[in-house]
This record gives sequence, structure tokens and C-alpha cells, in this order.
Amino acid sequence: MKTSDMRESKFLKQSDVGAGLLLTLVRIEQHNVAKEGVDPELKWCAVFAEAEKPMVFNSTNIQLCERIFGSDDTEDWLGKKLVVYTDPNVSFGGKVVGGLRVRM
Repeated sequence: MKTSDMRESKFLKQSDVGAGLLLTLVRIEQHNVAKEGVDPELKWCAVFAEAEKPMVFNSTNIQLCERIFGSDDTEDWLGKKLVVYTDPNVSFGGKVVGGLRVRM
């Protein structure tokens, strides 16, 4: 078993999508991403028909969706398909750690 599979998460993570999954966007909603016992931290998340977990939407992925779907109104995105994939070049906190990205 890989150690990444041992870390449970209520959100999509790199090991969940691998090279990529074709998913249908059904909702955009806010979720508390803070650890238990800490003040709430709400982030926008994408909910997909084919995935059990939502994907936390960072600014880059929101901008990519605007470009992909040709609209800044998330209502226009619903029912559309995206590929969610692992990009090894995503940085966080000044370090390249990999992360999730979207494409057509």
C-alpha cells in the first residue's frame, strides 16, 4: 500500500485521479477545509457526478474553468465535463508539491 493511500481526505487528492479522470460538474459549493477543532475555513469546491469527494477549487483552476467554459458564471459550467488530472508542477507554500488541475 502506498502511504498516500493511507492518508484519508474528504476532498479529491492526487492519488485519487492519477493521470486523469473525465468528470461531470454538477455543483459548486463551499466546504469547510479546516482540520477538526480549528476555526472554519470555507473554500469553494467542485462536486462531480462520478466522484465521491469534492475537489477544492483554487484560483488557478477557477480561472481555467472560466477559459474552458467561456463564462465567469458557474451556472454555465454545470453539466459540463472536465478532465481532472495530477500536475507535478503545482507549487504550494513556495515548494513544488504537485496538485490537481483541470482541462477539457
